[in-house]
Amino acid sequence: MSLDILIYTEKENKIISMSETLHKSIFSYDDYKNYKQLRKIKDYYLADETFYGASLANLIAEFEKFKEHGRIEFKYELIILIDYLKNKNVETVRFSGD
Repeated sequence: MSLDILIYTEKENKIISMSETLHKSIFSYDDYKNYKQLRKIKDYYLADETFYGASLANLIAEFEKFKEHGRIEFKYELIILIDYLKNKNVETVRFSGD
């Protein structure tokens, strides 16, 4: 199973996913609690959060900080996720669990 990420742009919608292994890798460290936006998607199965504007920019910044820790085992997947979110055409992003 994966955490679905719906990416909305003016012209199209795209669905990508965050693997359970990446999610566990991020949330296995207590310092995730210091990240206001990341905390919102901690519950892998019940996550249902929408990000846009400042909240989306903050989420991207928090993912970037986490990436720089170098402790994440699935850094490549995180880099790809960040690239999707940083696309200038992205307006809204929704994380949805099962």
